[in-house]
Amino acid sequence: MNSQSMAPLQKENERLVKENNSLHFQLIGSKEHADGADLKWKAQCRQSMNEVQDLRFLLTQKDSSISKLDQENAKLRQKLDRVMEKLYMPSQDQIVGGLTSEGKVHNVIKGAQ
Repeated sequence: MNSQSMAPLQKENERLVKENNSLHFQLIGSKEHADGADLKWKAQCRQSMNEVQDLRFLLTQKDSSISKLDQENAKLRQKLDRVMEKLYMPSQDQIVGGLTSEGKVHNVIKGAQ
């Protein structure tokens, strides 16, 4: 083959090399973009998982706190009931006449103070 018959093949080869390089750069750019998006979504997923873990911890703390407060409330109610039993003396109750808001007569039990 002579140089004149190879000239069109060389030009075609140059064009194909340029096109190949262009496609290769596009492919690299697309892969970098996809990798960047993948890293972004993975980071966001990790952040969300950490937030869920934190919220579960706070929920456990809240439930524990409510349980402790319920127990304390029950103890205080028992203590209040014991104190009220000591203060209330049924032998000193007396019937006091009174009126309702409608003006009807009724009896009111008034404990000793």
